[in-house]
Amino acid sequence: DEHQRAMEAYWSLRWIQQEGVRTLQGVVLRDNLARIEGLPLVARVSGAPSLEPGAVVRFDVGAIDLLERSITGVYRDIVEASQKAQNMKGLAE
Repeated sequence: DEHQRAMEAYWSLRWIQQEGVRTLQGVVLRDNLARIEGLPLVARVSGAPSLEPGAVVRFDVGAIDLLERSITGVYRDIVEASQKAQNMKGLAE
């Protein structure tokens, strides 16, 4: 199970690099940790204000470490509730 998670994280990070993704969205888990939407990754988001768990934030891609299988981000903004609803609608279709 751990090996599977490690491989998923590694290839998700490689995809971010290869596609040149510069901005990601994630759901706040706690403090400055956010689960990236659409990928099996958790990122540390620096500069984020104190947010409630479940808030959706947008952040710029920071450092990617393939050996540690980690990614950091720099807080950009919080996704508005109406935009979040539109995103959920798009996923349902």
